[in-house]
Amino acid sequence: MRVFIGADLPDSLKDDLADLKQKLLPSLPSARWVKNQNLHITLKFLGEINPSEVDDISKALSTVLMGQTVFDLSLKSLGAFPSTKRVHVIWMGIDKGLDELIKIGDIINAALSHKNDEDIPPLKPHITICRTKEKVDLSQIIAKTSSLNRLGATETVRSVNIYESKLMPNGPVYEKIFEVGLTIDNRT
Repeated sequence: MRVFIGADLPDSLKDDLADLKQKLLPSLPSARWVKNQNLHITLKFLGEINPSEVDDISKALSTVLMGQTVFDLSLKSLGAFPSTKRVHVIWMGIDKGLDELIKIGDIINAALSHKNDEDIPPLKPHITICRTKEKVDLSQIIAKTSSLNRLGATETVRSVNIYESKLMPNGPVYEKIFEVGLTIDNRT
């Protein structure tokens, strides 16, 4: 089974990104868009694992995230991989919550480093929104996001999850197979 660990997005942020997609569709007519229900922030990609490993990974995740509190998340602006001049993946950056995501990612990497023998690049939290082979000017696309009213809205991340990624002919399906609830702090 193909597995990754990630933070799910609150529905309101998924709705904001769906609105953004509608604004950007004319600029990226042949892009492959991430389905709304699949929007997430990857914290660690584990790749192919034996289903019998899920229990050990779940226990390890629960242990290392014990005491980690819920945190606020807001979106920032569009970016691209591998670069803004050679766009293959367009993503939404994280504003508020970036430090918390990096901290949690580092904790997960330290706990599960034996699950990946390769060098682990530093975590760059983002939300992939589409993939494209088109030649695009990202600066023009970024200008179109300025009219998104709730781009800076803040929502709370309440869990970190293990997902199974099922590759299907019409795109991947991400199924949550384990959830670690983050501790509620003394917010009002």
